[in-house]
Amino acid sequence: MVEGAPAVALSYSAGVPLEDEAGIGALTLGGYLREVTQRYGPREAAVLREGDQIERWTYDDLWARSVAVARSLIACGVGKGTRVGVLMTNRLEFLSAVFGTALAGGVATTISTFFTASELDEVLRTSGCSVLLFERSVLKKDFAAILGELEPALASAQPGSLLSTRYPFLRWLAAVGNAEHGAIESWDEFLARGAAVPPAMVDAAAAAVAPSDPGALFFSSGSTGKAKGILSAHRGPCLQLWRWPAWYCFDGPPPRVWSSNGFFFSGNFCQAFGSALTNGGSLVLQRWFDAEEALHLMAVERASMLLAWPHQWAQLEAAPNYATADLSAMRYLDASTPIAQ
Repeated sequence: MVEGAPAVALSYSAGVPLEDEAGIGALTLGGYLREVTQRYGPREAAVLREGDQIERWTYDDLWARSVAVARSLIACGVGKGTRVGVLMTNRLEFLSAVFGTALAGGVATTISTFFTASELDEVLRTSGCSVLLFERSVLKKDFAAILGELEPALASAQPGSLLSTRYPFLRWLAAVGNAEHGAIESWDEFLARGAAVPPAMVDAAAAAVAPSDPGALFFSSGSTGKAKGILSAHRGPCLQLWRWPAWYCFDGPPPRVWSSNGFFFSGNFCQAFGSALTNGGSLVLQRWFDAEEALHLMAVERASMLLAWPHQWAQLEAAPNYATADLSAMRYLDASTPIAQ
C-alpha cells in the first residue's frame, strides 16, 4: 500500500448481486434438472453410440431415469447427506445416477475410472459411501473383481447386508453390466427396489434440499499424490452450470457437445453439462477417448462443440480419418485449436 493513500476495502468477489444476475435458475442439482426438463422436455439431452447400438435420451427421459434411481436410493435408505459413489465412464447411467442421487437428497460422490485398485480403495474408505453404483467393465478393468479382491465379504453378503470393517458405511452395490451374486446387484435389480417408493417421496426429498446442503463430492486425479476429496454444496456446481452459456456467448442453435473427458472430475462435469444441458443442447457421449471413433461420432452426430485437452488434439490430428471426417457442423470452437484453423 502506498503511504498516505486512502484505505480501500478489499473484496474477493465482484459483480452484481446474485439475485440480479441473469440466467441463474435453481441452485440445487435436483432443481436444476427439473428446470431444464421443464424447458426442453422432448428435446434430445444425450446420445451414446457403441457400434451399431444407439441410445438417445430426451430431457424427459433423463428426468424419468433419474427419478427411478432416486426411488431406488430412497428404498436403500439414502437421505439428506448420504454419500452415493458413482464409478462410471461418460455413459447415460452416469447422468441418471448423479441426478438421481441429488433428487433423493444424497451427495453424489464421483469416482474416477482411471484409479488403480489402491486408489479406489483409498477413495472408498475416505468418502464414506453407503451406496456404490458402478460400471462393471471399463476397457481391461473388471471393477466387480477389483472390489471383490479389496473386500472378499462381497462374495457372501446379501445386497444391503454388507458388514465391512474396511468400508464400514458401505451397504449397497449395483453394477451396470453383468453383476456378480452376493452383495452386488445388477442395475435392473437395483432399479426394481424403487417400485414401492412413490414418486411423491422423491419430490418431497428434493424439496427438502437447500443450495447450502452438500451436493457433490469430487476427487482430484491423484496425479501429484493421494486423490483429494472436494465437498461442494449444491450452489457451487449449479452456479457454474447456469453460467456456461453466458461465458461461451452461444449465438446460434443449442450446442451438441462431444466430450470423452471424465465427468467424474468437477471441471469436465460443469463445462460439459453447463454447455449442453443448460442451453437445451445434447451431450454426444464417448465412454473413453479413442481419436478415430471420436471423429466419427462428431461427424455422424453433427457435433457443434468439442471439449478436448491438448494431448487429445494431437491424437485427433494423427487419426487416419482426421482429413476426411465431416466436421462442418462445428460452430463453438476455440480459434486456436486445430479444427478451427
